[in-house]
Amino acid sequence: MIDAFDKALKQNTPITHYLTKNKILESSSIADTASRQFGLPRIDLDAIDPLSLAEATKLVSSQLIRKHHMLSLIKKGHLVSLAVADPSDDNAINEIKFNTDTNIDLIIA
Repeated sequence: MIDAFDKALKQNTPITHYLTKNKILESSSIADTASRQFGLPRIDLDAIDPLSLAEATKLVSSQLIRKHHMLSLIKKGHLVSLAVADPSDDNAINEIKFNTDTNIDLIIA
């Protein structure tokens, strides 16, 4: 596993993305663990109708979504719920918070 961390760092890739891309761990296992460790709710994006996200996905630019592997799910007032793979990525969360001028509620995906 240490080798995977080193390789992810060298490739400047989030560890969660590296582990799933290289089939070291399944994304559902990583998401379940992150949900427990961070005390955040978990969502299965396969269970969501993409059409129901049409308005929410306009809140965050597609460039930021791809860059940070995050997806906006819903906006309520000044709060945007984001589906994230890595809730510890403070730089990504702060960049989205700044660009949307909202508070962020994280959900593990």
